[in-house]
Amino acid sequence: MVDKSIVGKTGKPFSMPIEWSKVREFARAVRDPNPVYFDPELAKKECGGIPTPVTFLQTSAFWQNAESMPPLDMFDMRRILHGEQEFEFFKPILVGDTLTGVARVADIYEKEGGRGGKMTFLAVETTYTNQRNEKVALSRFVLVETSQAGGGGAERTGDRKCARKNLHEDKTSMASKLKYDTIKVGDPIPTIKIDNVSRPDFVRYAGASGDFVPLHYDQTFVEAAGIPTVFAQGMWTAGCLSRCLTDFAGAGQVRHFKVRFARQVWPRRSRSRDSPVARAARRT
Repeated sequence: MVDKSIVGKTGKPFSMPIEWSKVREFARAVRDPNPVYFDPELAKKECGGIPTPVTFLQTSAFWQNAESMPPLDMFDMRRILHGEQEFEFFKPILVGDTLTGVARVADIYEKEGGRGGKMTFLAVETTYTNQRNEKVALSRFVLVETSQAGGGGAERTGDRKCARKNLHEDKTSMASKLKYDTIKVGDPIPTIKIDNVSRPDFVRYAGASGDFVPLHYDQTFVEAAGIPTVFAQGMWTAGCLSRCLTDFAGAGQVRHFKVRFARQVWPRRSRSRDSPVARAARRT
């Protein structure tokens, strides 16, 4: 039985300074060459300052401690998976800001797994405000403890072979070219291809994000869990996926991003990402 008494509990507020060195490190870890993360003058012209990648709030792991994080000691780390992740953005987050985050347990529940056995789900929401006490973002994630190790995992991916045009070669982002009135529901957005997915990608992302779950880099640990080899962090693939949106609309323009993970991404595979525009929404 799950302990429903933890629902609604909040962690101790934590402070998270937005630093340029960490933004650059994170952008490189998700293979995002957008020049606004690396060129302060261009970023100031296009975004009012250096913005953060869509999934950058994952780096909050470096600023949280046992008092500010949700309780995870009830989970077996060999069987824990990142099921879903969602971000809502209400105001820009720029280098130089200092955020305050407060995590809250939104729900915990059990359900029968598709392959038998019970799965436990933990949903956590973290609200972020800036140094002016303005609400800037809301992060939601769902962790899943499966009935056996090695089930489920990372996001569903396509295998279509599509070359990616280098949208950043002229050091101009799509934000300066895109107009709301020219967008229609169903319009295609850029496709990216991630070549040569390898273990160093997972290690680099662990260092950039703070996601040190050993399933992604420790061969001895995964073999003991009955898994043949390490696999990508779900949020590494989500970070790569988010480039489809920022290449289309511009860095700092995304207001809502949600992913659900369906299966693992293994080393030494090429991955393609693309998506139609599901909804055109004015920036508010």
